[in-house]
Amino acid sequence: MFFFLITIYNVNAQDSSDLSLVNSPPVLSQVPILSTPFDPIDLSLYAEDPEGGLLSFSFEDGSIDYNSNLLTCSITNTIFFCVATGTGPDAVVVIASDGEKANEVIITIDAVKQESIDALSNIPPIANAGKDITVLVGQDVILDGSKSYDQDGNLPSLNDAYVWKERGFVLGNGKVFKTKFPAPGSHAITLEVTDLSGAVSKDSVSVRVSEKKNCINTDSVYFPQDTKCTKKWPSKEGERIAINTISDSCDLFEVCDEGLDPVIEEAINCCDGTPFLDSRRAGSCSFANRNSGGDTRTCQALYIIKGFGDGAVYMQDYLYSEMCCYGVRELCPSNYPLYTPRPLPLTSTNPSNIQCKTTADNRVLGEWLSDTRIDLNNIALQDVHTGATVNVLSTGTCVDYNAATVTLLRKLGFKKSDVYLIEATNHAYALIKFPLERKYTIFDTTGNANPITIGGLPPQNYPYCENMLNCYNDDGRAICPEYKNIKGCAGVKESILKEGSRTLFKAKKLSEDVFGKIAQEAER
Repeated sequence: MFFFLITIYNVNAQDSSDLSLVNSPPVLSQVPILSTPFDPIDLSLYAEDPEGGLLSFSFEDGSIDYNSNLLTCSITNTIFFCVATGTGPDAVVVIASDGEKANEVIITIDAVKQESIDALSNIPPIANAGKDITVLVGQDVILDGSKSYDQDGNLPSLNDAYVWKERGFVLGNGKVFKTKFPAPGSHAITLEVTDLSGAVSKDSVSVRVSEKKNCINTDSVYFPQDTKCTKKWPSKEGERIAINTISDSCDLFEVCDEGLDPVIEEAINCCDGTPFLDSRRAGSCSFANRNSGGDTRTCQALYIIKGFGDGAVYMQDYLYSEMCCYGVRELCPSNYPLYTPRPLPLTSTNPSNIQCKTTADNRVLGEWLSDTRIDLNNIALQDVHTGATVNVLSTGTCVDYNAATVTLLRKLGFKKSDVYLIEATNHAYALIKFPLERKYTIFDTTGNANPITIGGLPPQNYPYCENMLNCYNDDGRAICPEYKNIKGCAGVKESILKEGSRTLFKAKKLSEDVFGKIAQEAER
């Protein structure tokens, strides 16, 4: 481990090594969109001083009172509250300061002046408890009523306006409510929403809680329901696939590793309104909530994609040493020699003991043997299992970045037909079909680049459509979607060779399915 002495120059031009003089601005988390009236907001839950100091809060003009044509707001210590004086949307800027540096958050509020509500002409709200849910024992269940609405615009953000019940008993309150069920079974949950005139609307959602049937040899709580995997690395399960090196699909896409579950829990927290006070997580979460269209699963997926991409939450930098070790001059920085494990990546896990055992005379591909003895592994262009990619190295090349992202999206619950790693002629990236969308979206988290564009165009200046070769996930190799079903690829013509390859692959899979069923019948 290396320690660096930071020298700071103060206003009197004297040197200092006092680290307390290093001051970062407050970190702020996005406050959910509010509708008046709403419960008082404790701003200290959405702001943090990196140095652990106390923060003060004010409005944009430095005062603790705010007045507009729509709202009268105040800040008392850390408590933020508003009363509607008109009806319409408003954006209130709140400043958090540590006394030296400050940061701001914009709070969006839909104001509804209560005395403007006519109880006789009031239109009742429309409750929406969301889609039916299937979860496993121990998994977080997100009951999401955020798609409930009121044509009069007088559905408040009060927790008491959203009540979740089962068999008449109250489970909890709030637009989004998180719970767990300790045993398998079916639950009929009713959401009751009440507008400012007292009109009530109800909607129900079914929650089916199942016993764990996949990943049974691990402690993983989050994994795809349609996976064939039962173990984490080294599993020797799934299909043997070869991208850079030969891997088992259940290892490269390690959906059964419980060490990856915290990423899923953070995605859930991001989209249920839990404040994030880490600047990278907060940025990724803000992007996800802003671009999800109010759909929780889309929000969770965007958080993961952004967190592996330019959010740099779960992986950082690029593992150039993989390329240098294997002697790939084009992708090894010119100031570093080939066949060495350098440069070292700049990551949160600081994997300084990576080794290169490949030479010009013995140009072998790498091999990953141990998560705890990093010196036993050969880093030369090795496709590392996702658990180590994320929690040991926290970096990788294009295959590592995008295989890890695909793995987490599968653990989130996306079906095997909804998300794929794409092997291209000289690159790797991924496809996802978001909820309620008919076409796939290309994303590319490699090296913390901007991973995705909202609207569906390919994210970087690379021929993503033209260069597709093969598609993979934990189920093995799959038939890649046709170009017409991928956003941004509809105008690209598939080659005759590509179409022929698709036909042969379908025939091969069909024969494998038939022979597999015959074998199962023979065993009975």
